[in-house]
Amino acid sequence: MLGSGGNILEVGDVKQSIYAFRGAEPDIFLKRLKQASADPANAPNGLRVDLNANFRSAKGILDFINRIFSRIMTASFAKIDYDESAELKPAFEDESKQEQLSDTKPVVELHILDEKEDRAMSVSEGADLTSPESSSRQRQAAMIAQRIKQMVGAETGKPQFWIYDKHAGESRPAEYRDIVILMRSLAKKANDYVELFRLAGVPVSCEAATGYFETTEISDMVALLKV
Repeated sequence: MLGSGGNILEVGDVKQSIYAFRGAEPDIFLKRLKQASADPANAPNGLRVDLNANFRSAKGILDFINRIFSRIMTASFAKIDYDESAELKPAFEDESKQEQLSDTKPVVELHILDEKEDRAMSVSEGADLTSPESSSRQRQAAMIAQRIKQMVGAETGKPQFWIYDKHAGESRPAEYRDIVILMRSLAKKANDYVELFRLAGVPVSCEAATGYFETTEISDMVALLKV
């Protein structure tokens, strides 16, 4: 009702539509998208500009994402085909650096935690995760902490990964500060990870961890006072 046909700018990503429960209808956007043209010289029903330049990840990561999405995202299932226009492309790519850091190792790893076989995992003498009381989240944190220590060579002194340091202008061994843990939600999860990482001797910083009274040392003191 507001638009005359050529005075509306629409920005959206159907792949990230998560508000269907509030009445969002991605089909409206898709309908307009199909009518639009990518050719500025011939776009009577609107000009389409694909914002697929990715500034966050390296080419190897994007290649993996594109391969997965192209197989599972189809119009019949997700209402949109993950075609060439949808593929993510690295905004910056220095071939010399790529060749310098390239080797036969894959850039993506998939670790599957078998709850039955991996219950015996522990990160230190003070963190036994063999008991049924230990949560799957704690065991995940322990596995990730173990992998991080391997990546930086904490026990062997030989880091498994090298990264390109843009400030130094050269490659250097991976360090703890180069690693970040991404989660869908930090609620009720961050503290478990922070606690397990510290027990494993992995330095960690998390501003989203819950408050003062839920830290390990304070909760232990409160429990003691209650006794």
